[in-house]
Order: sequence, then structure tokens, then C-alpha cells
Amino acid sequence: MIRYYPNEGVSVTGIHTVAFCVAGCFAGIAGALFAQQQTTVSSSLLNWSFSGDVVVMCLVGGMYSFWGPTLGAALYTWLTTAGFAGSANANLYNADPRDAAREDRGRGPA
Repeated sequence: MIRYYPNEGVSVTGIHTVAFCVAGCFAGIAGALFAQQQTTVSSSLLNWSFSGDVVVMCLVGGMYSFWGPTLGAALYTWLTTAGFAGSANANLYNADPRDAAREDRGRGPA
């Protein structure tokens, strides 16, 4: 957390601006790598669950340290892949929205 110290000569607004720009650069790089890995980017991939997953990861681990969200991400990833794999509703947790589109493509006209 950045505190305001008027006598120290530290520009808090400047630090916030730099932090915002660095975060934007990392988000842009992550988006470019995601698009390259997917080979096709469509609007069906832009749903709320991606940002919701990140919020849940931070809430599970704790937001005020580096290791909290890291451990929260590891726990959340384990729960959604291995933890729910044997449950009756495993397909709800591990569903890929592109699977429905793949199945629809193979059927042809009704």
C-alpha cells in the first residue's frame, strides 16, 4: 500500500500511473499469448468467468500478500481439475465453452 508523504517528495500519483501502465502491459502480453495459444479468439471466450476465477483465487488465498493469491490460484486450479474430477458434476467444473460449438458443427442442419 502506498501512503502519502508530502514532505518526502514522492509523487504518489506518478507511482500509481506507472503501476497502472505496468499492469496494462502485463495484461496485454497475457492476452497476446492467450490468443496465440488458442489460435482463434471469439466473443464466446470473453465471459465473466475468467475475471471471476481470478477474484476467487485472490479471495481464497488473501489479497494483501504475494503468496496469498499464488496459493489461492494453486488451490483453485487443483480443485477445478483434480478435486472435482470424481464428482457427479465434474462436467460443470471442467466444461470448455468451445466443446458445445464443436459438437454443434458436426451435426449439420436439423
